[in-house]
Amino acid sequence: MAIIAVVAASFAWFLGFVSANAIPAVAFLLALSTIAAMILGAIGIVRGRRTKRGFTTSVVAAVMGGLLVVSALSVLVRG
Repeated sequence: MAIIAVVAASFAWFLGFVSANAIPAVAFLLALSTIAAMILGAIGIVRGRRTKRGFTTSVVAAVMGGLLVVSALSVLVRG
């Protein structure tokens, strides 16, 4: 779960650069990716605390997703 969350956050980060031209479909994917990264990161944090595996990676994904929400919102508002 932690790796998937990091992949979602990384994908959102990439879409942030691509959506500089304010393409609506890319901005929508950016918003979905950031939400997915935050949700999967939160799930990974809860599971990581129980199983002692993937906790740090999940925290990184959740933080990346949270930071990218600001980027996604700015792109959607400008677009």
